[in-house]
Amino acid sequence: TTVNGSFITNGGDVNITSNGGVLITTNMDTAAGDISITNSTVGLINFNPGFSTTSGNVTLTNNANVAAGVQSGFIDFGSDITTDSGNVTIQALGDGNVFIPTFVTNTGDFAISATSGSILFDGQGSGTNLSGSGNFSASTVSGDITFTAPITAVSGSSLSINSGGSINMSGAVNTNGGSFSASGLNAVFLSTTFNTSGGDFSVLATNGNMDLIGPQVSTSGGNIVLTSQGSGFVHTDSILDAGSGDITITTDNDAFIHNSVTGTGSLLIQPFTAGTSIDVGNGGGSQLIIDSGAISLFNSALSSVTIGSAVGQSAITIGSGFTLNTDFVLQADTVTQLSGDTVITAVAVGLDIQAIGNIDLNNIDGLGNILLSSSTGSVLLGAVDSAGLSVISGNDISINALTGSIGDIVLQANNDVNVLSGGNIRIALSGNAIVGNVFITADAD
Repeated sequence: TTVNGSFITNGGDVNITSNGGVLITTNMDTAAGDISITNSTVGLINFNPGFSTTSGNVTLTNNANVAAGVQSGFIDFGSDITTDSGNVTIQALGDGNVFIPTFVTNTGDFAISATSGSILFDGQGSGTNLSGSGNFSASTVSGDITFTAPITAVSGSSLSINSGGSINMSGAVNTNGGSFSASGLNAVFLSTTFNTSGGDFSVLATNGNMDLIGPQVSTSGGNIVLTSQGSGFVHTDSILDAGSGDITITTDNDAFIHNSVTGTGSLLIQPFTAGTSIDVGNGGGSQLIIDSGAISLFNSALSSVTIGSAVGQSAITIGSGFTLNTDFVLQADTVTQLSGDTVITAVAVGLDIQAIGNIDLNNIDGLGNILLSSSTGSVLLGAVDSAGLSVISGNDISINALTGSIGDIVLQANNDVNVLSGGNIRIALSGNAIVGNVFITADAD
């Protein structure tokens, strides 16, 4: 089916059904009228240029599959798509691809889907512009989604991208208060700037790696959530700045953080799978690794940094020395500090270690308030070397073994626990205090 010449309906609807493809060689303008085009069997749906409506809805469906020697199953546009309050639904339900140069929508929603084909926004025109409150979604069952065009939403439109393949975005994204979410079955590669101005930012990589290598992800109060639930890692070269929002990174593998993580909210790094081992610092050989270089990039403005899940169940190993810039919480089944000169140093920030089982530390020096708490195990200080535990003036050390029957607190000989002027040492055995013990061996203070 081919449509040539002027095509203006002034409010009338357009309904086209074809079994061999649809070619529109003129701009289609329906004002308030709806546009419905369906193709089956074989062929493509091609607009060259595009179309425009005011309040009319647009539904384009291509059910055809790719056929040998024929560009079939595709939906392709040679120019802009413009709607006002109407909704746009574009569906490639066979195995063809969808190619979009630019679109502009005011209050209408814009939804694009493909089955095994891919979706490509190539930015040949002015870019993708959601100029009102309309929301945008792109989804595939198994195909990839690629954005090379910028996306701008004027008044808080949400952008949702769900790919059964991979996601690759290189055009700048600005949602102006709307949320951004991207979910890819395979790799997610984001090489651009994201600015949500208060909207949340979330990315999920199910089986592949997640790479954020653009200059910055900025939410100005929206939360940032990065999740890798399969075998892939999380890699950020981008500055992560949530403003007053919180940042959560969830992965069972390496967290490669190569740029600043900042804001005034909290940072949580946790495993996706219960029981995943965690290295804090270098040298432990665990599955989830947060090395000392990454820790140095956690900005002091953050309200707190928490490593590990709230339900514990992971073994945390503290590796080579690093500096804490803000209050630090470790949540785990067990926490063990490697032997040797593994000193954690910082000024006026606190350390809170919460374990289900044992806590085994060597040397922690120069911190603010320190809380060591085991719910079913022992707290062991200075078991390997002759180092100790000390805090600066005015700060406290609290050591809790919450189940007295196995909650021994052991301070080895020649290992000091020092609190300078104005601080306190608190050692508590909750539960059955008669069975629990506090051992202070000779020469320990």
